[in-house]
Amino acid sequence: MPAAPSDSPAASAVSLDDWRRAWSLSSRDGSPQELGTLLERLGLPSLAAAVRGVRGGGADRIDAAAFATAADEAALELVAAGVLDRAEAASARDGVDPESQFRAADGSRVWAAGNGRLRGLRGSVTEVVAMPALVSDEGGEGFPSPSVILGVDPPALLERLWNESAPRENGYAPRVLVCEPDAAAAVSALADVLLKSGRDRLRDLLLRDRAVWFVGDGAMRRMEAWLSEHADEALPERVHVTPGTGTAGFVDRVAAVLRDAHAAQARAISGVVPARDVWEPDGGSVRRVQILTSRYTAYVRFSAEDLASEMRAQGVEAEVLQERDGSCHANPLYFARRIDAFRPDLVVCINYLRPHAGGAIPDRVPVVSWIQDAMPHLMGGDGSWRAGARDFVAGYIYPSLRDAFGFDGARTLRWSNPVSAAKFHAGPVGAEHGHHRCEIAMATRHSEPPRTFFERSVRAFGLDTPAGRAARAIGAGIGPVIDGAAEPWRYLNHELAELTTRSLRDAAGADPEPKAASVLLNSFTLPLADLIFRQQAATWAAAAAGRRGWLFRLYGRGWDRHPTLAPHARPELTHGEELRAHEAGAHKQHSGLPLVRRTFEDWDRTRRSLLHHTRAHREADLSMIRGRHPGYAIANHPEAMRVAAAMGALGQTLGHDGLFGMSPSEIEAYESMPAGQRLSPDRDPNRLLIDVSETTFASEAELEQCVELAMSRPRRDGLSRAIGKRCRERFGLDRFARGLLDLVGGRVG
Repeated sequence: MPAAPSDSPAASAVSLDDWRRAWSLSSRDGSPQELGTLLERLGLPSLAAAVRGVRGGGADRIDAAAFATAADEAALELVAAGVLDRAEAASARDGVDPESQFRAADGSRVWAAGNGRLRGLRGSVTEVVAMPALVSDEGGEGFPSPSVILGVDPPALLERLWNESAPRENGYAPRVLVCEPDAAAAVSALADVLLKSGRDRLRDLLLRDRAVWFVGDGAMRRMEAWLSEHADEALPERVHVTPGTGTAGFVDRVAAVLRDAHAAQARAISGVVPARDVWEPDGGSVRRVQILTSRYTAYVRFSAEDLASEMRAQGVEAEVLQERDGSCHANPLYFARRIDAFRPDLVVCINYLRPHAGGAIPDRVPVVSWIQDAMPHLMGGDGSWRAGARDFVAGYIYPSLRDAFGFDGARTLRWSNPVSAAKFHAGPVGAEHGHHRCEIAMATRHSEPPRTFFERSVRAFGLDTPAGRAARAIGAGIGPVIDGAAEPWRYLNHELAELTTRSLRDAAGADPEPKAASVLLNSFTLPLADLIFRQQAATWAAAAAGRRGWLFRLYGRGWDRHPTLAPHARPELTHGEELRAHEAGAHKQHSGLPLVRRTFEDWDRTRRSLLHHTRAHREADLSMIRGRHPGYAIANHPEAMRVAAAMGALGQTLGHDGLFGMSPSEIEAYESMPAGQRLSPDRDPNRLLIDVSETTFASEAELEQCVELAMSRPRRDGLSRAIGKRCRERFGLDRFARGLLDLVGGRVG
């Protein structure tokens, strides 16, 4: 943002009214004495003397030679940015008069125009600072609309608009379309920026992705053409006019151009229909895969890139489809054009279903929805769309995908988030990453304080709405649920769902609709629980590190603003070698060992995995069968002995009196599962983490003990390598990619 007015005694008494009165006097040939007095108040003594017709000097005069040099450089930068050609830039530079340029106390530039009028008294830094917000995210989704600025000299409004259009937390920076019909004014404004703020600032304002400049006689025509070409992304909604630039006559023309562009865009988007007949995908195999994602995601875009790389390694042509740049907020037309051009045999959408693409995916093209997160739009539909024969789902299979959208077991692939063995390999870490070494490290973006998330969500729901009242009740009751998550027979996710339904029922005075409860659970209760759960673990780590003199590093966006954990904050890690180095080097002498906060549900998954595996591969011990309740002797099954030993190390037990078995309800649930969907050993955390007594914790004391053991036990390196190997083998992206191709290839045709 432009600098605020100076704190000097002369400037402190200056008000916006002083600037306005000075402009009024200058524009109507007011009293030179009165105007001179006002100019002195604005910090322009040399200009005041000139207005009065007397000799005088002061530090406010801008050196003419310096301004001329800056104008030369600004003209060249406009050429380098592709805004003007050399002839246009030379002509524009000739229109800049470096004489009679002055700098006011607030940083504004004021100059004498050829007609003797003073320019720059409107659009001053003081006036621009007093303006309301120029850019607002009214939907709260992090995608404010692009803006048009008409006229740029003086440049204070341009600079403020540019600052307010800076990249958001998600990386999106709304575009700024700069329309300046007077090319000399563009050169003069950028020369001013160069003198005040330097070359980097000038070049920043000319960044091609974020700023689109239309300068000179053809500015309006070129802007109109650009808007037509970019109908596949969000178009500007607001026009900001720099005061005092002489562009007022263009305002109606710009508004008309924007109206026409929005109307043409609406017509084009309405023509994007999934029934369009464009090409026939290969019915028997998958040779071309297009993966839809967004560059504004924290992790998903890297998943898309890794999957594309793995598909290519398996002989499939793969393309990642995302926004063209960091200032593009794409619409269905954008994706439809590129899908039609690539002609895929399969489209993969991460965290979205076919209808969420707004008709961009033709009906005849198979779609795999790769689900990585519990998104609200996946928790229930309005009944208008059901999965067809060419719709598949992979990843985390939530019940709503079956119940609300009709995905059956034959078209699902249950899979935890896979890991790229090529990217996260077991090779040595380079010395350039040695700065990541520490005793404890944690990498997560879940840095928003739970209280902040809670208050923000309640405001969004509305304090006196059923959802708002339910959210307050959930906030009051969620602590004990999380604190008891590791206690025997406490099912965290079930208790959170019950808390949500009960709170919503009490708030509304009636049983809630299943979809309403599901949306509140997944958009509020579970995210709040996740924040509390993770930040408790981070707080435990910080406390243990403080007591033991260990170094704790907390990587991720936003931790530097956390009220208690900021001292441990480190910048976000880049996905790839830096992240691998962090995970491999979380101790000063050894490779990294993963430590996981444990809940009772983890043990229950282990128990159920063991039961299902045993029932599928072994006969029950006949003497233990009572009705349809088969029983197994722990001592007769090595896998059961391993699980029992691991549970015993943490004070848990498997079964009773040396026996374990399945209840009738568990048998019924097991037998009703579709083929291939039974709980497999791959989903057993005990099997994955090998020794949960050393790799999981449920309290601050257990975390401290795990870290101490990890640093002192000689088997730590071997355990770390074994866990990594098991992850790569069982959850490898190569297996997942083959699974997707097999899932689709055999069922489409």
